[in-house]
Amino acid sequence: MPPAQYVYNYTWYSGDKVDPANVIPNANSNVITGLPSGDFTVRVVNTSNNCSADQTLNIQDRSIVPVASADMSPNTNCLVEIANGIVTARVTNSTEKFEFLWYTGNTPKANPDFSNGQTWTDRAAGEYTVVAVDSKFGTCISEPVVIAVQDATVNPKINVAELHPITNCDPLNPNAVVSASAEGGISKYTFEWFADDQLYTTGPIASNLGDKVYKVVVTNNTTKCKADKSVVPTVLLDIVPPPDVEILSDLTSCLSPDGKATASILGNIKDYIFNYYRKHDNSEVSNEFVDNIIHDLDTSTYLVTAKHRVTGCISQPTEFSISNETYYPQIEVITDPSDCQDPNGGANVIISDMTREYKVTWYGENGYEEQLKEIGYLPVGKYRVEVEGTDGCISSAEAEVKGDVIIYNGVSANFDGYNDFFAIVCLEYFPNNNVKIYNRSGLLVYEQNFYDMNDPQRRFEGVSNKGASVLGKELPIGTYFYVVDKSDGSKPKVGYLELNR
Repeated sequence: MPPAQYVYNYTWYSGDKVDPANVIPNANSNVITGLPSGDFTVRVVNTSNNCSADQTLNIQDRSIVPVASADMSPNTNCLVEIANGIVTARVTNSTEKFEFLWYTGNTPKANPDFSNGQTWTDRAAGEYTVVAVDSKFGTCISEPVVIAVQDATVNPKINVAELHPITNCDPLNPNAVVSASAEGGISKYTFEWFADDQLYTTGPIASNLGDKVYKVVVTNNTTKCKADKSVVPTVLLDIVPPPDVEILSDLTSCLSPDGKATASILGNIKDYIFNYYRKHDNSEVSNEFVDNIIHDLDTSTYLVTAKHRVTGCISQPTEFSISNETYYPQIEVITDPSDCQDPNGGANVIISDMTREYKVTWYGENGYEEQLKEIGYLPVGKYRVEVEGTDGCISSAEAEVKGDVIIYNGVSANFDGYNDFFAIVCLEYFPNNNVKIYNRSGLLVYEQNFYDMNDPQRRFEGVSNKGASVLGKELPIGTYFYVVDKSDGSKPKVGYLELNR
């Protein structure tokens, strides 16, 4: 007969004995899993005869909690983008396989920042945390290990040397030259020069620098570490002495300014630009400038500066004055009168300084013009004389050739139409005249204001109107004396007349 088939029931208990209080729920198979280390008891019952047997089993704890350690290589590059620090981890107490979870900072987070190996490269300086996890179950986890990547970056040490100071005064033409190096060399570095926060130039040598602060930034081409240094060029400006001035001509013309001057620096004119200014308002003089001579200067005080053509440096001004050397002749006019019948007047201009050159021009009415110092045969009239000294400097004077009277000293008062009255020709040109007639005894026998020989009421016809004589009485034949005052400031004319009938 075939052997009987047995059926068994299995009950598992925590501990080393069967204790209903420690029964493991749902553990009814001959195999139980997921147990921790410790003692466990199993009761096996034969269902056919209810025979049972107990056995205690001990599960040993053979798990290993990994102990992690970490090493690093320092970061020597300054840019984060090219950081080259390295962190490496290992488990020191097991040769099993482990995963390494890396975190930036000193605390693990929910998700690792890197989990692709025990080495994490391209790390910047700072702290990193690593934990080791067993690869099989993921239950054995090391304590976190913090490793710090050291900062081994080195900024360049900059050396600056001035090759040439500022010697140009023109701010638009600076000329300082400065060089820079790092660690004694230039090949491994990039040099950038900044002015007013703007890139000025690149390279180890900066030229055409002015009087301001510059900053040179030196960058290591490999590590990208950089440093900067401020540079202020030395100012050593060219000293231009004040110009020497020679006045070539003071003002002599009255027509237009004709002063002239020239300037030099110790006789040197080719290396300088000379600028002239009016002292009273500092306005620049833009007169004609030929062969280093400034022309057409008026009477005034001027300043002149010298500017070096290369350096642009400007001297202190030199002051000079153009004097007024114009000559206006001092003149006086003497005239001789002319009678009203024939032009026989004259005029003469007296010039105080006859040692200087002069030019005389007379102008008269009706277009008269003559260039003589003394002129004659002039008719009655007004004249103007101009005496020119230096160019266009003219003194002028008005002159009048006055008319003179012609006195006829014979009166034949017989009314025959010939010499019937005292004739004084041209006296009408002197309307304020006064005529007096005296007898031989000195008695006034006739006087007339505004004498007019053409007016019978205002002319002497041998009849008295003054003195002891009966007014209107004919005067006896004889010699009389007259005084004709033209009332023009000239000396009265005195003479005698013969009265006949």
